Amino acid sequence: MDAPFWPELPSGYQLIGSYGVLLAAPAEWNPVLLRGHAPGPLQRWLKPDPAPRGIIAFADLRATRLELRWRTVSSAEKSRQVFSKMVRKLQRAGLEAELREGAALIRAKKSGVSPVPWQVLAVHQARLYELTFPAGHTVENASVVDWFLRTHSPTSRQDPRGYLWSLYGCVGWAPLQSRVEKMVLQPGHVEISLAYRGGRMTLGSNGPADRLLAACESLLQWAKALHREGPCTGQWHVDGDRIIYTGIRMRKFCRRVHQELEFHHDAAANRILWQHRQRWSGGRT
Repeated sequence: MDAPFWPELPSGYQLIGSYGVLLAAPAEWNPVLLRGHAPGPLQRWLKPDPAPRGIIAFADLRATRLELRWRTVSSAEKSRQVFSKMVRKLQRAGLEAELREGAALIRAKKSGVSPVPWQVLAVHQARLYELTFPAGHTVENASVVDWFLRTHSPTSRQDPRGYLWSLYGCVGWAPLQSRVEKMVLQPGHVEISLAYRGGRMTLGSNGPADRLLAACESLLQWAKALHREGPCTGQWHVDGDRIIYTGIRMRKFCRRVHQELEFHHDAAANRILWQHRQRWSGGRT
């Protein structure tokens, strides 16, 4: 992967990327809800965003840690106008708002002994973000917010490679107009399938690797057993601790499907990471 455009991750934090959102979250936080709503025909024309609305929720073994919601408006100028109206409305309601460039950190008045939720509003290009921390303002939550605001600042640009997806070790770039076809987040099996015009990309993670490889002679044998898609001409290559496959498969209407697979044994995390990229010609997705 090329040099990252995001700030360095704090020690003990993981990089989460989905639906165009990047977040540095503590390693013990798990994304328990990832949902991006598909746009309607009018939305696709007014705001070319594959997920104009969505939510990502994080939790650990004790409680919900973060709920991040977003929505896309017609333009970056419109998003700034909506953001300003939201901040003024909250200030009129008597809430304290610490203003930063393209963001507002909202604090409610304390009531009782229970923690007061901490809310952060941010604007990035045509998107409006709302981050809610049920545990309130803590050092850990403040570090999450600071990293998020530096990455999603009003002056930051969209990466030409598209959206970065990063979940449980699965990392890959997908074109901006990619739509989620399938998402599986289970212990020992993570799979994200993204489709776009002229191709498809699937990111996967399987584990525990020691048990999976115990029944096979090598990672190559395990990879061949996983990749079974009928008649296909191609070659397997072993590059150090990586297994790479390139080939062509014929589909109906004489359409060629160019396939690229890459498998990697992440021994430190005890899992097998893989990517499956497909691109075709002569037809539409």
